[in-house]
Amino acid sequence: MGQPTSSVYLDASQPVRGPAPKAVRNIRRTLAGWLTLVGLLALSATALLGGIHLVTTNPGTLVEAANKTLDDPVVQQELDREMASAIETRLLDLDMSQSATSIGFIVADEALRLAPIILADAAFRSELETLIIAAHDQILLNPSELPIDITAMTKVVIDVIESESPQFAQMLPRDHQLYEITTDSLPDFTGPVSLLERVLLLTALATLALPLAGLLHPHYDRILTWIGRWALLAGLVAALAAIALPKVVGAATGFHAAEIAAQTVTTRLLGPAALAGMIGMGLVTVASVRAKRRHNETSDYGEARALGLHEPDRFSTPRNNLTGPPKHDPVDVSHPLTNI
Repeated sequence: MGQPTSSVYLDASQPVRGPAPKAVRNIRRTLAGWLTLVGLLALSATALLGGIHLVTTNPGTLVEAANKTLDDPVVQQELDREMASAIETRLLDLDMSQSATSIGFIVADEALRLAPIILADAAFRSELETLIIAAHDQILLNPSELPIDITAMTKVVIDVIESESPQFAQMLPRDHQLYEITTDSLPDFTGPVSLLERVLLLTALATLALPLAGLLHPHYDRILTWIGRWALLAGLVAALAAIALPKVVGAATGFHAAEIAAQTVTTRLLGPAALAGMIGMGLVTVASVRAKRRHNETSDYGEARALGLHEPDRFSTPRNNLTGPPKHDPVDVSHPLTNI
């Protein structure tokens, strides 16, 4: 190998295309590794905080959860007892309740009979949605010193009682409210929500470390592999949370209604979980194909080096040390050529 071939093309000096110096490659790998770690942590925080922000700033999610909760048979039994207790203790005076009992009218039984009718009433559902939106806005977005008005909901409850039990309706005073929600009884989360928005912006900007790591690393397919694995893990965690979190909430609170409400919210995680899984599989596949191609190129380069063959420069011009025309021995044209 390496012997002259008397060819101006094959004997010309060829450039050797080798990898970058090892020290430079190690520095690039180290920096890219740290950037990848920062980017994946920021991506995890962005996904988590983004989900929390979506729930806290979108009252439609809570309204949907409330409607699903009201439609659950087990929850209906819990809410029936709560509504019957509110009617008996909040709308009806104690003296009136004792007077009704004395004449044989069982207030507790009548309130328990009316409770499911009230909860299924369309007007009551509409007022409940309005109440949820108002409470959501006051707790998370726009704090107020004014109590939430329950007058419209109380009127709807009294209207249902009047249509279903006129005798019971005559016992109800008109100045009582079904519930009383004061500003002191409502938590104020507007500060944390505002802070959440700023932190979410910072974590979203920090995810730019991932494309920087891909540009810096000598082999960007390795960065794609880590991002793809993160996406697969994030999809798996989201799917498990959608299944397990409602059970945890129900066990912690002791209310089946809380479990149903949490299940309604966490069910929305299944779509992003499936999307994250597909993105992760795609990135891992692309990175695997790129890594295999790079391995083949490295093998071809090593074989060429071992054989003493190197890729010539594109559009390279042959170089020859001859400065004049080639010299040949005289030829006798009187004799035919017998050997070519």
